Amino acid sequence: MSLTKVLLPTLGIAALGIAYYFYSQLRKQQQAPPQGGGQGSTRDVRVKQIFVYPIKGCKGISVLKAKITRFGFLNDRRWLVIDPTTKRFLTQRQLSRMSLISPSLENDYLVVEAPEMDPIKIPLQDNLAAPRFNVSVWGDSALEASLESESVCRWFSDFLQRPVEVVRMSPDYQRMVDPKYWTDEFPGSKQTSFSDGFPFLLISQESLDSLNEKLDHPLTINRFRPNIFVEGASAPFNEDTWRTIKIGADNTIFHGVKKCSRCKVTTIDQERGIPTPDIEYQDDEGVVKKEAEPLRTLRTFRTEAGEKKGAVYFGQNLIHEKVGGFVSVGDIVEILS
Repeated sequence: MSLTKVLLPTLGIAALGIAYYFYSQLRKQQQAPPQGGGQGSTRDVRVKQIFVYPIKGCKGISVLKAKITRFGFLNDRRWLVIDPTTKRFLTQRQLSRMSLISPSLENDYLVVEAPEMDPIKIPLQDNLAAPRFNVSVWGDSALEASLESESVCRWFSDFLQRPVEVVRMSPDYQRMVDPKYWTDEFPGSKQTSFSDGFPFLLISQESLDSLNEKLDHPLTINRFRPNIFVEGASAPFNEDTWRTIKIGADNTIFHGVKKCSRCKVTTIDQERGIPTPDIEYQDDEGVVKKEAEPLRTLRTFRTEAGEKKGAVYFGQNLIHEKVGGFVSVGDIVEILS
């Protein structure tokens, strides 16, 4: 038998094997789900931390699991500190010491602590006999709330060094999200509590890292007060583009409706309860201005033409479709659109 007759079949089999190998590798690449927070991602983006803020403007609570109610996470921003005369909301914008007030959830009570103060307990159960009246948060001036006890109001007044009242949202009151961000066909509850306007705020670790690379003194996520802090986005600020996402074993759908414009609260040192000093700088037109970090740095790359004048953005506001489910640390965040 000639050498040619022996080699030709062998070479043909080898060529087929090589061709099949490359074909199988190509098929694997085509079938693999996209990674890193793009549309359809199911592997890389996960919930890193969950925060609940029972009292608007005070410290948040980091939890491993949070229940979704009609107004957001259970117990999130149900309490509000107000001016006793105007009944208008107060936050760290006016009272930076609020960042030192630490609430915690213990059995049937909201326990509130602060430096050099004895802890005080507020029952989670609504007091239906408490006085009710309207309070205001931004442009919403008819939010129904019930007054907490005199001892609670006195505790907050003593620590904040000025007269204040503490209220909670009435249990049967419905505060709707701004209607320009939803339609009648939207299946969600479309409600929120005493938030600035939306039930959830989502931020990615990648966005925080990108900002910190530009700052002289890196910040932690508590400066930005998200409810859902995720990691694994394919690029910083990718969450700006997430229109519809699904989180958790309960397959809760969230809709990204508006980038979050940031305010003076981001400049408050959350550990010391004092504002960060302003820095003098010149804007693009040569005008000398003063602004504290991180707003000064965010203004260099997180403003958009056509958006609200002077606004800087960090994070994505969400509304949700259904109630009763849970979001847990480690949950997959699936970007649907």
